[in-house]
Amino acid sequence: MPNFDLNVEIRHPSVREILPEDGVIEQLATGFGFTEGPVWCGNHLLFSDIPQNRIVKLRLLREGPEVTTFRHPSGNSNGNTLDGSQRLLTCEHSARRVTRTEPDGTITVLAERYQGKRLNSPNDIVVRSDGSIYFTDPPYGLRNLTDWKELPFNGVYRLAPDGTLHLLVDDLDRPNGLAFSPDEKTLYVDDTQRRHIRAFDVNTDGSIKNGRVLIDMAIPEPGAPDGMKVDQKGNIYCTGGGGFWIIAPDGRCLAIVRPPELPANMAWGDADWRTLFLTARTSIYRIRMNVPGMPCRPPLFEEVADNIKLARQETEDHRELVQQESGECRTGYQVAAGELDDDSQQSARRNDTHRQSENSPAQPIYPPQVNRLNHRPQSRTDDGGNDDDRAHNEHEGNNIGDGLVVDKSEDGGQFLVEICRQHHADNHAQQ
Repeated sequence: MPNFDLNVEIRHPSVREILPEDGVIEQLATGFGFTEGPVWCGNHLLFSDIPQNRIVKLRLLREGPEVTTFRHPSGNSNGNTLDGSQRLLTCEHSARRVTRTEPDGTITVLAERYQGKRLNSPNDIVVRSDGSIYFTDPPYGLRNLTDWKELPFNGVYRLAPDGTLHLLVDDLDRPNGLAFSPDEKTLYVDDTQRRHIRAFDVNTDGSIKNGRVLIDMAIPEPGAPDGMKVDQKGNIYCTGGGGFWIIAPDGRCLAIVRPPELPANMAWGDADWRTLFLTARTSIYRIRMNVPGMPCRPPLFEEVADNIKLARQETEDHRELVQQESGECRTGYQVAAGELDDDSQQSARRNDTHRQSENSPAQPIYPPQVNRLNHRPQSRTDDGGNDDDRAHNEHEGNNIGDGLVVDKSEDGGQFLVEICRQHHADNHAQQ
């Protein structure tokens, strides 16, 4: 695949700290209908091909890129992200809903109605560290933008961890991309029709206030505000006229980068989170940056990892006593989880030696089935939930489908057991 020199219009010299001087943009794959909604999943990229009604999986192998279909049909999916358990969350245009792909491949509907009326066509999505899901709902998936429309506005919503759906904003014309500042105190939402980005203060309960225009992006070039991401210094990256804009937290445009095709969205990826992947019309591109981006997975991963390390340390404190009683050496994982098979012991030891470097964010070391609300393994029935959970999730007439399934058991004694066994099973399945 070809490489291209970066075509950059520098608006402020500080952008030199962000963009490499000898940077290139690489085309990784092409030939798609219209690409959108990229999300990095550890060793591959998922993205939507909207007109082809599928989610595509792209793996970058030594012998070349491998392109496969991850899901078809996809409800003409648009935005994608990951929740705290690394499950895929998707905005489905034609199905007019927000869904979650479970580890077994089944689809759980998280939101499809507000106060009994169908959503317009959910577009883009982001997850806060408390588990709240924020998404935009413009009418782009409706024929003529008005056919079958039931809601009198185009909203921005928050789906709370308990499954209730809250309307946050109803006065945007075409709400589209959205992203949090690194400290999650500010929510950015762009309005494609009005060609600007608005900033909102985020309250501790997840609601928002003090909406204001951060930057006007109206210029006489093709392209409009759409997908948006933020780097670890708080700079905002938003598609717009000419390509994508790099914007300082105070709203100053630092640069406009013009790829070979107009981008619609972007995602940070690779182990150091310094690669910016672009979905641009028919292709996928990437650019290596000097500043790492914010991972799509919420910071709760680090909190869970800290809990696991604490539990591991507590078991290590008792290791000498266990050795005296059993007459043999056992790892801290074995003390917590009981006897494991040889492969599970090796997996546990590999996890035990995992350390986070200054330039590499912590990788999740627990399975997708661990529920991020209470840090315990998730229980679910064959249809993705149970009657008690569904009854709990139905609130004020908002139909949110199965919603979030929560393990309400107070017994967390088997937490590390399930982590060890499931992590071993996950590693084995990926090989």
